[in-house]
Amino acid sequence: MKRSKALVIGLALATVITAAAPNVEIYRETSFTCLRCRAVDGKQRICGVSFESIKNDEFSGQLLGSAPMHQHEWRYCGSTHTTSVFAFAYGCGRRHPIWDIPPEAQLRYKELVPDAQYEETLSAVDSRDRNAAEAAAAQMLTAVTN
Repeated sequence: MKRSKALVIGLALATVITAAAPNVEIYRETSFTCLRCRAVDGKQRICGVSFESIKNDEFSGQLLGSAPMHQHEWRYCGSTHTTSVFAFAYGCGRRHPIWDIPPEAQLRYKELVPDAQYEETLSAVDSRDRNAAEAAAAQMLTAVTN
């Protein structure tokens, strides 16, 4: 009787561990970019401990120009990588349209147009209206490739 009770408890415990283990997150990473300076904010979580690293792009200083102090406006890259005990997951979402514009193209556009037009286009790229945001990003790319 004691042996069967121990077996049942052991199987129950093994089932709970097997069911819970895939949800134990070992590693997670995602990135954001600043709309204004194009610095990249890499966020990582390893065994529940969060790490963050902000890396300026080679164009960051030039994009900010004479106003290097600014509040970062982080925009999502569209993907998250997660590793758990028994699984690896790659989650995709809608990335922000700013990720479609290379930093060098954004800098070239800033140099080509008046400041007011640059700010207007950047606001349009950041619009909640997805079609308007994508159209503004395309406009920025078209302006620098012609």
